[in-house]
Amino acid sequence: MPPPPIKRQLTRDDYHVAWLCALPDVELPAARCMLDDEHEPPPNHPSDINEYVYGSIDSHNIVIASMPPRKIGPVSAADLVGPLKFSFPYLKIHLFVGIGRGIPRAPTPPAAEKDVYFGDVVVGWPKTEDDPAVVNWDFGAVEQHGPNVTNLRQVGQMKEPDAPILAALGRLLGNHREGLTRFDEHLRRLDRIAQFGHPGRSSDRLFQPDCACQTPNATILCSCDQTKLVKRKRRPDRGMGFIFHQGTILSGNSFMMNAAVRDKLRVCYPNALCLEMEAAGALPQSRALVVRGICDYADSHVNRKWQNYAAGTAAGASFHESPAGPA
Repeated sequence: MPPPPIKRQLTRDDYHVAWLCALPDVELPAARCMLDDEHEPPPNHPSDINEYVYGSIDSHNIVIASMPPRKIGPVSAADLVGPLKFSFPYLKIHLFVGIGRGIPRAPTPPAAEKDVYFGDVVVGWPKTEDDPAVVNWDFGAVEQHGPNVTNLRQVGQMKEPDAPILAALGRLLGNHREGLTRFDEHLRRLDRIAQFGHPGRSSDRLFQPDCACQTPNATILCSCDQTKLVKRKRRPDRGMGFIFHQGTILSGNSFMMNAAVRDKLRVCYPNALCLEMEAAGALPQSRALVVRGICDYADSHVNRKWQNYAAGTAAGASFHESPAGPA
């Protein structure tokens, strides 16, 4: 058996793109799949306790930083981002990539390509000049029968990512309209890895907001009343390929499991398509592009079946959406 290839080792000054992950068991493997090569790690800065993966995509050197296991939320995200500025002084681009929770367009569902489904990718990129890219909101613990929705409080926002990212997003949008992106190629690449295979559209189920899950178990599909499913256009398993959406991402300090609160947020922020928990902690220190693959609908019917696939689609989309991706 031939010896493994020798990895290059660069200095920390050679890395210009930071790729941030919240979940080391789901999002980090997806990010590593996008690398053309992995590098031998350079020594950490003496004050930096983060763990990093180093590599390259095309000619761009990328450092991947992941939050510690079971350390989620905005505080841990801030701790992850804090050391980057002195460990990697020449960073130009920050990407925060991972899974998120969809805000579907019901009760008046649009065409299937405009609604949010499992596996879709939402990019924190405002659709109008008045919309923020990311909104930081505070609600406390929110379960299906949780607190009154009037307690919602906005505590911050980010208008738009940095200029180099916006330029890359503009190119991406034009290429996507012309069919010039490599999204399908990345879907096939992920499909070859069992962990990231498509779970099948039959498990993509949106229940009516007043239907609380009676058999909550994050590892299996619930057995709730199928007559309580929202009637909306079905998305083919693969025929529509990679679907990404431009809109606002809502970043909170709690895990959302309440469809009524989710829908209240949709009324407050009509162009919001996704909920997550970490971006608000990272953005004060970096104007990162936030990219989220949708794995559930922020209600009590949560399961982990779509997490790996959603992490993979977010990673594949981020490769194109950043200046590190192909022109």
